[in-house]
Amino acid sequence: MEVVLLRDVPGLGRKGDVVRVAEGYARNYLLPRRLAEPLTPGKKKALEAEKETSLRREERLLRRARDTARRLQGKTIRVGVRMGSTGKPYGSVGTRDIAEAVARQLGLELDRKQIVLREPIRATGTFEVTARLHAEVHVQFTVEVVAI
Repeated sequence: MEVVLLRDVPGLGRKGDVVRVAEGYARNYLLPRRLAEPLTPGKKKALEAEKETSLRREERLLRRARDTARRLQGKTIRVGVRMGSTGKPYGSVGTRDIAEAVARQLGLELDRKQIVLREPIRATGTFEVTARLHAEVHVQFTVEVVAI
């Protein structure tokens, strides 16, 4: 019997996969627990349409990520921090500060979760930062922390 998985099932497949299982396994385990539903011609057509839509969305996201990476590659983003009387900055520069500076200086919208910092920046100077824009697209750029 062929079924469509409604959730990830360890050892069987991921959500949306069409798998062939024994009729008893489907009837006694998968269907009552709402882990799967029988594959019907209508369901098969809907799955194909959904996969096509998903592929188009993924291509669009990848294209956007590559465009953003091209615009960000090799750029230097300047972030200003207030300095204390000892010459050290108040606080630190984090991913949110960097994302806001990128938006202000380049007009690119980055989510702070896309920016990778090993630890917050707590000094002035130049630092290499990586942004994960997509699973396949990573870009490095420079952040210059200056006193204001």
